[in-house]
Amino acid sequence: MSIDRCPKCGGNTQVRDSRLAHDRIRRRRVCYDCHYRYTTYEGYASDFIFNPDEQIKKINEYIKELVKLRTMINESREGRK
Repeated sequence: MSIDRCPKCGGNTQVRDSRLAHDRIRRRRVCYDCHYRYTTYEGYASDFIFNPDEQIKKINEYIKELVKLRTMINESREGRK
């Protein structure tokens, strides 16, 4: 269930208060339909495990694909002339 939906009735909710709580964002929410109040916590991306070697490998593969696509585009443009 999405955090913008009420966990009790599934209705739409509104954020009443947001504040930084330690290393997360604390949000107080209230449901429009049943007026249920609850709290959600949202973490930062830095909370996730990060493996630099894998990320560098993925970035290098992505760059190779971009270079390959760029070459194909340039070749097709030259073919039109």
